[in-house]
Amino acid sequence: MNAGLRLLRSTTPAPRRLARVAAWSAVECLPALVSGVSVAHAVDALVAGRPSAATLWLGAIAVAMVVGAAATRRLYAAMSPLVEDLRDGLMTATVRGTLAECARTGRPGAATVTQTIEQVDQVRNLVSAVLRSFRSTVVPLATACVGLLLLDNRLGLAVLVPLAAALALQSLLVPRTVRRQRRAALEQEAFGADTAAVLADLPALRGLGADAWGRKRLLAGADSVAAAELRVVRTTALRQSVIALGAHIPLLSVLLVSLPLLRDGSLSAGAVIGATTYVLTVLAPAVSSFVAVSGGWVVELVVLLDRLALVAGRPGPESRDARTPSRPTQGYAVELRGLAFAYRPESRPVLTGLDLQVRRGEHVAVLGASGTGKSTLARLVAGLETPTGGTVHASERLCFVPQEAYVFAGTLRENLLHLAPTADDDRLREALEVFGLAGLGDRLGGLDGEIRSRDERLTAADRQRVVLARAWLSPADVVVLDEATSLLPVGDDEAIEAAFTAGGRTLVTIAHRVDVAGRADTVVFFDGSSVHTGRHVDLLDGHGAYRDLHSHAALYAH
Repeated sequence: MNAGLRLLRSTTPAPRRLARVAAWSAVECLPALVSGVSVAHAVDALVAGRPSAATLWLGAIAVAMVVGAAATRRLYAAMSPLVEDLRDGLMTATVRGTLAECARTGRPGAATVTQTIEQVDQVRNLVSAVLRSFRSTVVPLATACVGLLLLDNRLGLAVLVPLAAALALQSLLVPRTVRRQRRAALEQEAFGADTAAVLADLPALRGLGADAWGRKRLLAGADSVAAAELRVVRTTALRQSVIALGAHIPLLSVLLVSLPLLRDGSLSAGAVIGATTYVLTVLAPAVSSFVAVSGGWVVELVVLLDRLALVAGRPGPESRDARTPSRPTQGYAVELRGLAFAYRPESRPVLTGLDLQVRRGEHVAVLGASGTGKSTLARLVAGLETPTGGTVHASERLCFVPQEAYVFAGTLRENLLHLAPTADDDRLREALEVFGLAGLGDRLGGLDGEIRSRDERLTAADRQRVVLARAWLSPADVVVLDEATSLLPVGDDEAIEAAFTAGGRTLVTIAHRVDVAGRADTVVFFDGSSVHTGRHVDLLDGHGAYRDLHSHAALYAH
């Protein structure tokens, strides 16, 4: 079993749902099962001069069709949750793999996620189409074979032999088609990548007089794609031989076998007509549909599943400790030891040998000019970046609040309770009051008011307030605010900081306003070349750059 089918099997919904679909599919094919037998008995009854019996046999077909129609209605209701559960399972597995790859490499995977979502939706649609088609092909094939054997085992064998040969041939063609289709897809991807690279470098190629080389490379890629597609088409053309063997030869076999049996009287005319009914109305359409589906949609489905399996099977980060902060020393909420970080091996380090101990319940303010490493420090403390040297130890219950506030589509209550699902309404009302969200609650119609995607009723400041309230409601012991109040009025900072520290929480504030330093227990100051740590008054007395920062801020404020 290849990786794609293993992925499909691992995400397949509960067996009872599959069993329900199979059961209703069997009931739906009741008309196919009784059609040939009923026609045979009706013809024999007419020949024997019993029209009432013939009418009853034909009425049995009508009853079977009514039952089959009712089963079809039930079948669609059973298929819908099965397909949606499969989509959810595939989405979970592939997004988890994409996130693991992003965590391992440190590169964002937005394009990969978008492509993965599109491919999962394609798989969902293909699975739905295959299920709908196979219920009208595989089950009718089986019922037609059973009906033929019940009608006359000699006619049944005359049909089963060429049908089995056709199915065996198709089972050999499908894997070959999958391999060639997969190869064609890889050739197309490689050609697309080459085209993008050549077009991006086209000015340089022309300047070097190498545009002919680029053209030759693209033509070679196009030839490879054409050759791969031609191989797929050649394999697809063999489907006609399968259809001839499985749909047309059985009719000829029935006629050839029935002639001597009719002469010696061991076979009735009704049986021949019934067998012909099975072959023409059930078997031939089912074989044609089966060949088309298994050689088309199934091949495409397997290729897509193989590609999704590559995403779902990606390993996570090599070291869990590098991404998940470990416990600090007793009495401390955050502890940095010899911390160093650079975005690339060849780039200048952002941090070098930083030591910092943050006591539980302490408020730390991080100040400095833009680009000096403040936000990088916050991401390292939160475990969102991997240090290139030293270690980061932090409380397990840590909440990181970035400047870009994310509010998802849902109710205001759901947004606030995202990290604290057990908080009661009194606590929620307190959060609305503390973070100035009462007005937003009124505009939305209360806590259960809906927030739409890109809701224009929410300002950027409202979004920051919602995210801050969400963090405040969370059970986090350590809260890291990375300029999370940048869009709020100046006077709101102090109240928000007090709300976070009132319960004994540790607060690390990446400051965009320097006045936070006077309220903090400890200040970490980035001057562009080094990092200085101490109390606000001590840094004012002992560090000129720190004094200048506050002087400029005071001057700007006036």
